[in-house]
Parts: sequence; C-alpha cells; structure tokens
Amino acid sequence: MESNEWPKVSIVTPSYNQGQFLEETILSVLNQNYPNLEYIIIDGGSTDNSVEIIKKYADRLEYWVSEPDRGQSDAINKGFHRASGEILHWLNSDDVLVPGALQNVAEYFLKHPEIGCVIGDIEMIDENSNLLFQRKAIPFHFRTALYGACSVPQPSTLFRREAWLKTGDLDVSLQYQMDFEYFLRMAKAGVKFGLLRKPVARFRLHASSKTISEYDNLVWSTNRSIQSSFLPFRVKEDGLLGFYMKFMKWIYRTRAFIVRAITRGDAIPFRGAIVRRSI
Repeated sequence: MESNEWPKVSIVTPSYNQGQFLEETILSVLNQNYPNLEYIIIDGGSTDNSVEIIKKYADRLEYWVSEPDRGQSDAINKGFHRASGEILHWLNSDDVLVPGALQNVAEYFLKHPEIGCVIGDIEMIDENSNLLFQRKAIPFHFRTALYGACSVPQPSTLFRREAWLKTGDLDVSLQYQMDFEYFLRMAKAGVKFGLLRKPVARFRLHASSKTISEYDNLVWSTNRSIQSSFLPFRVKEDGLLGFYMKFMKWIYRTRAFIVRAITRGDAIPFRGAIVRRSI
C-alpha cells in the first residue's frame, strides 16, 4: 500500500524524569518505519536529561513540549487533543514497542472495521531490557477486568479515534491506574474490543516505576475506588466489600487462567507476581 493508504497512527508519550529509558522508547517508535506515523511527546518539565534527549529527535516528532502539568493523565490528554491520527496510543517513557507492531495493529484494524480497541500480547522486561516473560493476551471480558483478575495491558493496547471520542479524556484526578479506569469506561461506552495474537509492546518492570514502588498502597486503594464506581450496586460496609471483591477476583482469575491456557497455550500462573516481588 501507499503511505497515505495506511491509517495514520498517533503515538503520545508522557514523559517525566525517565531519561534513562526515554531514548529507547523514542527509537522503538521511530524505528517502526511505519509510513503514516505522528509522534507526540508531552514532557512534564523534567529536570534530568529528558529534554536533551527529546531535542535530539525533534525533527522527527510531530510535536513536543516540556512544561509543568497535572500529571500523566493530563499529559496524555494534551497529546490526544493535538493528535490527528485514526488510531491512537500512549506509550509511557519507560516502555517500548516491538518491531513491526504498528503495521500489525494497522492491518488488524483494516481487517476488522467493527473493532474499536485492540489488545495485543505484551513482553515484560527489566531495567536493562532483558526479557523476563511474555504474557499472551486473552479476549476482553468486562467482569474479569473489573475484578482485577486480568487487566488490559495498556502498552500493547491501541484504539480508534472514534473509541476515544466515545470514551472521553483520561481522568486527571487519577495518578495511578488511569488505564484501568479508562478501559472499563471505554467498554461501558460500547466500544468493541479485539485481540491481536502477536506481541505489540514491552512493559518495563523496575524498582523506580510507580507500578512497582507504590503498588501495595496507593495503587491498591485506587483500584478499589475504581472498582466500586463500576459495580452495579453499592456496599457500604468495607469488610463485606473486601470479602466480595476477593471472592470475585478468585472466580474470574480462574476463568482467565482457563481461557489463556486453552486458547493461547499459556498455562503458567503468577509469573507477574513472582517477578514483581523479586525486583
């Protein structure tokens, strides 16, 4: 196909003091050699070498800025409002795309016009970019995602502009788990999810990442608040809610394990938790 026949893909990278990983992130996007790419970087006023790295590639970026913002969600929203692509994605400044990811995603969307959001496989890497393991994605299931039994892997998930317009902006009040809330809200908006059975991105697990360093406190409490807002009923008693959520997570985690084992041949449980505890 000619370059203008490929759907335009807009990638937004929110950046803040992740200079040790940022260049690898940028190159993973630019080296896709995707013929219709729009790359935007929104830096939150980094005080490390991030701005120098961004300037190094400025001539290959559609837009970049470094200024104080209200956090990661705000930066992503800024980028999406500047983006003009038919396909949207945000890639954090410590994650990377796998080679050929954008072409694979674009081909999937061209073949499946009914799909508004596609989930791909994700590879987990350490701070030195060594592969830890690959997590094969399974079809999106609202309750499985809601109860935290199988979250949508944000770095390997892209969506159409129409899906973003239906769903709206990310919630700027959330500094943690904004992707968890966003994809639940996207499903509630009626967006249809699809599955790409190929790796799309690599998620970096390292000690300084929010996911690792604060998971046991702020992330857990944010998760519970988001889950409660999507439940079809209200439980006032914290103890009862906690028991219910743990029970439902066990039920749907079992479901996710069976689906992944049967449909994807991936029957190794708890790899993420084991690796996370080792970092």
